[in-house]
Amino acid sequence: NFKITLAQIASLIQTNNSFSGTIGDGSLTSLPIASATHGLGTDSSSFMVQLVQVSDGATVYSDVVRGASGLVTVNFAVAPATNAIRVLIQKIG
Repeated sequence: NFKITLAQIASLIQTNNSFSGTIGDGSLTSLPIASATHGLGTDSSSFMVQLVQVSDGATVYSDVVRGASGLVTVNFAVAPATNAIRVLIQKIG
């Protein structure tokens, strides 16, 4: 039998598993989000990405490319306005 403290259990829990930020600048249709920005590591194949319109909370559908070294690129047909889209990234696993 082992005795373990709550602090020891808490240290094993991964706390940095999500990122939220706004994207859009009114001119770019391809918006990269680097691992240095989201801080979720370099295995972008384990990321779940959702896009939400800031003004009304509607889900936004776009092409999301999960690249090497944790790069996530969001591609739009029309450039979104400045900070018009909230990007939510969840690391799974």
